[in-house]
Amino acid sequence: MKDTRPLLPLDDALARLVAGSLPHAITHAESISTFDALGRVLAADVLSALDVPPEDNTSMDGYAVRCADVQVAGALLPVAQRIPAGVPGQTLQAGTAARIFTGGQVPP
Repeated sequence: MKDTRPLLPLDDALARLVAGSLPHAITHAESISTFDALGRVLAADVLSALDVPPEDNTSMDGYAVRCADVQVAGALLPVAQRIPAGVPGQTLQAGTAARIFTGGQVPP
């Protein structure tokens, strides 16, 4: 189902965002399809029984580093491992970086 409504001007979108983040007094609740839920407020929290994804992973290609190793601007670290999607990385050793690809599991 394609949404064909025009985009909101930025000021209108921000106003709706602020209005939607204010506490609401729920006067009655009903069950509806998610397709009909636009503009609605949940009457109760919804929690997933599963963690998706099941581990911390990356949303884009990049490098994993230890915070302690990059306290100095311009630090150069050798790449000690490559972490493709679906493969758990090994513990990141001090003074090294890992090349991590989209969907790769963040190393411990």
